[in-house]
Amino acid sequence: MINVIMDTLVFGLQRMGGVSVVWYQYINRMLNDKNVQLTLLDIQQGYINEDFINLDTKNAKHEMENNYNLQLLRNTNPVFDIPNQMSIFQSTYLRTCKRKNVKNVVMIHDITHQLYFRGIKKWLNTVQKKRSITNADGIIYVSENTKNDVEKLYPVSRKKKNVIIYNDATNDYKCLKDIKIPERYKNISGKKYFIYVGDRFDYKNTNILFDVLIKVENMHCVLIGGRDFTETEKDYFSDVKNRIHRFTRVPNQELNILYIAAHCMIFPSHYEGFGIFRNV
Repeated sequence: MINVIMDTLVFGLQRMGGVSVVWYQYINRMLNDKNVQLTLLDIQQGYINEDFINLDTKNAKHEMENNYNLQLLRNTNPVFDIPNQMSIFQSTYLRTCKRKNVKNVVMIHDITHQLYFRGIKKWLNTVQKKRSITNADGIIYVSENTKNDVEKLYPVSRKKKNVIIYNDATNDYKCLKDIKIPERYKNISGKKYFIYVGDRFDYKNTNILFDVLIKVENMHCVLIGGRDFTETEKDYFSDVKNRIHRFTRVPNQELNILYIAAHCMIFPSHYEGFGIFRNV
């Protein structure tokens, strides 16, 4: 049996998003793998990610991290008490375990911070990523695109054992013959809309969503997740605000229905770790 130790920081820091979705699926599969003994390092502050809160983790062992401040915790090496046996440690936020009987396996999603962020956020993530890769015994990439990006930016990664594990959707996403828009989304029922899922950082290029609305009458925009609108955004789309609908905390089953009912999905990003779709 393989002993795997994982921290759970991402679920205290991210309510929803691509990184937490990947880790949720990853942990869920390990919980059901009879060849894995999973130990989860719980956080004192509690979780904000509802999928993880509702996940049945009784098959895992649990230990409590000893720091209440998540921002400090994500920048320090983990300390935990486990039997003196060979184990694998994986961090959801680029941490490294220094124990001799532990092998570190890091999962790299993208190099977004290195390409599009500035200041302390970029510097801190760059230092963490380099340290994590340097100390890793193995690397998991979420795509060939990410692997190529990381190897260019961090040449030391080329010497590490690595594997590519592509993101996988849950069984909640499937074709349905008959769909009914839930009451919560009654404002878009029967309307023609396009859908966008995710946050609205600059590299996501989401202003194009509002440009489409300005040019195409009778089209609505459905935004799933992301931050509250900024004053700059509100000014930008003020003329079409009645055709913009933002929803948060959307369960997978409901998101599946919204996808099916949509006229199309818009994917305007300049960069994503898993690559960009292109017409050939």
